[in-house]
Amino acid sequence: MLFRILTIRKHKTVTFCDAYSFKLYRQQLLIPNELLGESSISIGTVIDAAWHYGTNRKGIQIVYIEALLKVYIPNKNASYKSYGYRQENVELENEFTNSLNGGVHLARWKHYVNLIEIIREELQKLGVIQVSAPILTPYRGTSKASPALVTGEYIGKKYIRITHELELKKKLYMSLAPVFELGYVVRDRYVTKTGKNEFYTLEVVLTPDFNFDLKNFYLMVLENAKRLAVEQGLDYNHLFDTVEVVDVLNEYLKKHSFTVEGICNYYTSISQEYPHAVFVNAPIISPLAWESTYGIPLETKWIMNNHGLGHGYYDEYRIEKLRSEFCRQQALLLEQGIEADLPEDYLKYCEYAGLPTYSFNLGIERFEEFFFRIEGNNKHETDILQ
Repeated sequence: MLFRILTIRKHKTVTFCDAYSFKLYRQQLLIPNELLGESSISIGTVIDAAWHYGTNRKGIQIVYIEALLKVYIPNKNASYKSYGYRQENVELENEFTNSLNGGVHLARWKHYVNLIEIIREELQKLGVIQVSAPILTPYRGTSKASPALVTGEYIGKKYIRITHELELKKKLYMSLAPVFELGYVVRDRYVTKTGKNEFYTLEVVLTPDFNFDLKNFYLMVLENAKRLAVEQGLDYNHLFDTVEVVDVLNEYLKKHSFTVEGICNYYTSISQEYPHAVFVNAPIISPLAWESTYGIPLETKWIMNNHGLGHGYYDEYRIEKLRSEFCRQQALLLEQGIEADLPEDYLKYCEYAGLPTYSFNLGIERFEEFFFRIEGNNKHETDILQ
């Protein structure tokens, strides 16, 4: 089977890779390092391999690579604009591209990979350290997603819980250094409310005193996405040509006296008016979020046509409020005949070692899907997520 490599994590004896198979299923590969030998793989590499399914120690489906039959490697010396290839491997690249239903335009992959690298480099320049957690793993328990059900061909039915950020927060706590991860959001692996699969995302956890402007970070991602599309001759959704920046709290106070209900209703109303906007100082209801001087948590949120691309907020740990929220979700599951344990490890961490943080995310593949979603042609041939 053919796989295109998206991420690489090399260990002492094995290498883990996130990849798309030829049917556009997201797979996690395990490759014994002895199989790699002199073969060098990188992001964008296409491999033809013998394999079998298995599970890792967490019970998650994984693809074990038994033998590498062919390896196609992009030419690292070529610019992304020209993107040359080793000539002897062009046939394998064409085989991969042609095997996809509708095809995956090579320029879309270059855009996707380039944008990930820009995000990684920007965060590293700011002193944010990349770690591996992983972001989110299936777990039979409670979840902020009221509650979230994961149904998959290989993993069956599982429930997930809010502890997807726990390992990131632990790493920040141990080092007092800001950290980020690029990886899966398994909750959305099979079905999302948009009808698309979304997998790859960015999660960042910063110390509360870290000088970071999330609004400008999101605008930086947008400008680079547009620049890369123009350089590669790609058409994109021109709702992304402009983005409104709206300070919800400031605009509300210009017209009204503050009440919690009032600002929530105001935010609901104006968020319908903007097809594409970054809202700052927007109200958020979360048992994790830090309550501002106005007595309500505030966030920054990037929205396209009522779909969130990313958001971030300051959080704190009020144990009784968190426990109450988890008990509520536990009761909801029980009504469905599902017995779920409370995430005691997460609650203990929050109680004894929880450090207030500023956390944010960006759904990279969701962004790519909407960025290339052209009006009247939502399922076009260059859509890598179709």
